[in-house]
Amino acid sequence: ATSSILLSNTKDVLAGYSNTALWLIFAAFGLSVAFGKTGLGHRIAYYLVRAFGSTTLRLGYVTAFLDLILSPATPSNTARAAGIVYPINLSIAEAVGSYPGESAKKAGAYLLQNGYFATKVTSFLFATAMAPNLLALDFITKLTGVSLNWGQWAAAMFVPGFIMLMLVPIIGYMYERPTVKEIDNKKIAEDGLAELGPMKASEKGLIAIALLAITGWILPTFGIKIDATAVAIVAMIATFVCGIITWDDLLKTKAAWNTLIWFGGILGLSSALTKGKFFEWLAKFLET
Repeated sequence: ATSSILLSNTKDVLAGYSNTALWLIFAAFGLSVAFGKTGLGHRIAYYLVRAFGSTTLRLGYVTAFLDLILSPATPSNTARAAGIVYPINLSIAEAVGSYPGESAKKAGAYLLQNGYFATKVTSFLFATAMAPNLLALDFITKLTGVSLNWGQWAAAMFVPGFIMLMLVPIIGYMYERPTVKEIDNKKIAEDGLAELGPMKASEKGLIAIALLAITGWILPTFGIKIDATAVAIVAMIATFVCGIITWDDLLKTKAAWNTLIWFGGILGLSSALTKGKFFEWLAKFLET
């Protein structure tokens, strides 16, 4: 068994870096960085709060759907939840006088708990919503011989995911029972939007790039042959060309490089171990 690792061909071990799903996720990080840098994620949040967040329960759904909107182009659920959703929830909680401690029951405890569970749901809804999904794609292909594209993954996850996303806010609301029921959502949203200022050209460009990328990922589901990884790479390049992000911005995104280096190695090692029949040996060993 050990020899299957030591004698594995270097080419087999490095083969994980040729996995197209790995580069799809890595390229999608470019969009994730752009959402954070431009402030577009926060702007979308405040628009949703202004339109629908008049009660605490509605705010629960607002933050859940905000996470849903951002998830196709944000492969790091940590960046999505902690970088965009959490600050919005925190500012709303503080606006109604809800802080850690006794006042947390006003709204903060519910909003933060809801944001946590909502991102757990959205993380499996789209192949590009969480980096570990690429491992699932790889395992599905190896076990069944079926290679799922982006649209097929989304279609398979949509029904259970949407049902769960609709249940999370109401179940959390029944459990936490926030004491503040009504929210001055108009003022909170207007203050937030005023701080962001008018929509910048970079935000408008990012909207167009993100929509085109998602469209490109969906089209193969309808028989149109477009490579999802190529779409993601073109989208990332577009953010550079349009000046939305810089190479330094991407270099500073540790999650993107951690995903590329570690997951590529894991995929390659898994392939090498399979080729060396390590897992067959392990199964027989565990049976004895």
